[in-house]
Order: sequence, then structure tokens, then C-alpha cells
Amino acid sequence: MKSINPFDFYNRFLDPVKYKKDISKFIKKLTKELSILINKSIDEKLTKYYFWDLLIHPKNYNQFNGYHLIASLTARLLLYKILYKADCCNNKTYQLNQKWFKYLKNRILPYESEIPLIFFAKIATNYPVINKDSTISLFKENKYLTKEENLRYLLENPVEDPYKKVLRFKETYKNYYGIFLGRCEYLGVELSKYEGNKKSSRYRNNIYDIFQLKNNNKKTPPQLIRDLLFSLIHVRNAIAHHEKCIIIKSHINKIQILDFNRNGKQTYNEVLDIESLWDYYYYLVCLDIGINTIALYFYTIKKIRIIL
Repeated sequence: MKSINPFDFYNRFLDPVKYKKDISKFIKKLTKELSILINKSIDEKLTKYYFWDLLIHPKNYNQFNGYHLIASLTARLLLYKILYKADCCNNKTYQLNQKWFKYLKNRILPYESEIPLIFFAKIATNYPVINKDSTISLFKENKYLTKEENLRYLLENPVEDPYKKVLRFKETYKNYYGIFLGRCEYLGVELSKYEGNKKSSRYRNNIYDIFQLKNNNKKTPPQLIRDLLFSLIHVRNAIAHHEKCIIIKSHINKIQILDFNRNGKQTYNEVLDIESLWDYYYYLVCLDIGINTIALYFYTIKKIRIIL
């Protein structure tokens, strides 16, 4: 799988020159942070030079050039801030990105030196990390689903049939949730080797356990992330049991999403406009990209220790 090239995105959708001060300020902060982590001095001016050079010539990116790695990391870490300043994402999305990255960073950092480079490399390049065949199948299905029809456009189109909208959402969401769950499982298996009783099977593929959602300890994410993960799990459960958990109210363009525990007690009940289903899918993708980004962060740290 190919890794994300952030420079292409900047050139296609943003005007990076407009945010030159923000970029320079962030590079100054990042180079200091990385210098401490690798115990080597990183040249701030050289990082700036390669950042702007790769914006002009993104195809010149060389993964064996330490400053190219840092410049690429800069572009990835800054993306949501630039999008927010450009009014291309709302405050919730920006805060979600910042809090998720900080949480994952603090969770992984104590064990960074023990975690092998290949672990971060696989996530950063979107390599199928748990079950190769099934994950590749999910990636291909996702490519087909997103290419065939734009989900957001479909959900917001007032003339489209509500049942078609919900059916397409179910397919797309369920598919990407599988990709996200595999990524979380891979992360959980690795972290469980160093946390607590150090049993690699402890967290399994249970998001509640991986992120300690039902507890309140150092492994539990901030409330914004915690609430979102709960919601995403409930939506996935509702899709899995749609015979009783999803009710389409087509006459008012709304959908009711329900979830129940094993004892039959209702644990989730939300009625929302059908077009609002896009938010669930969008935030699911944001969290998944966040895992990819934190992997790139630690991959870069490990690589520049060797290269620089």
C-alpha cells in the first residue's frame, strides 16, 4: 500500500504560502522536539528549505533523506491546523485531531525504543497488518464503494431515495470500520507487550479494552475521543443488527439508531437527519488517519536516528 503524500494535497487544495508563518513556527517547535528525542541537533533552516522544496517538487521525495522525512512529517502534522485556519474543517475536527495525536503519542512514547521500526512502517504505509488477505479485500471494497458514488453527495442529495442513502452508508461504514478495527487490534497487540501484565492477547480486537473506554486511567483517551469511540461502536453494532437497530423514517428524512447490550437493555438511541450520517463515517476516517500519522511520527524518529 502507498503512504499518503501530504505535499500533493497541499498543492491541490490549499495555499501553503498563505500560512508560511504558521509553518515556520511549527517547524521551529518540531525540530526542537525531535532533537531532544533523538539526542541529535536537527537543523531548523534545512527543514524549512526541504519543506518548501518538496511542495514545489513532491516527486523528489526520498525516504532515505532524513530531512525529507522530517519535512513530510511536518506537512502531515500541520494539515488539520491549516485546514482549520482555511475554514475547511470545523473546530471539533481540529480538536479531535489534536487530542487523538497527543493521546496516542503519550501512550506509545514510553515504549518507543522497544517497539521495532517495522511496526510503525507497516501502519505508516497502510500495509495490511492483521490478516493480510481479508484486509486487502477490505481496502479493495472501500476503493470500489468510494469510487462508485460519493457518500457525502449522496447523503446530502434531496432527491435521492432515503433507503438508498442508508444502504450505501451501511456498506461504506461497515467496510471502513473493519479497516479501522484491524489497525486498532494491531496497535493493541503491540502495546500489550509492554503494558500491565505484558500478555499480547490481552486486548484482542476489543476497542473497549484497547483504549480502556470503560475505565478511567492513564490509558483512557480524553472525553471527546472517548465519547466518539463509544458512538462509532454503537453505530457499527446497529448496522450489524439492523433488523432491529436501524429505523428509517423516510417521511421526515430521519434515521433512528439503536443499540442493546447482551441482556437486551438499550444502550444507545439517537434520531438524526439522514445526511448527518456522514459525520460518523468522516470521524471514523479521521481517527484511522490519526493512527497512520502517529505511526509516521515514530517511524520518522527511528529513521532519523539512523540517517542523520
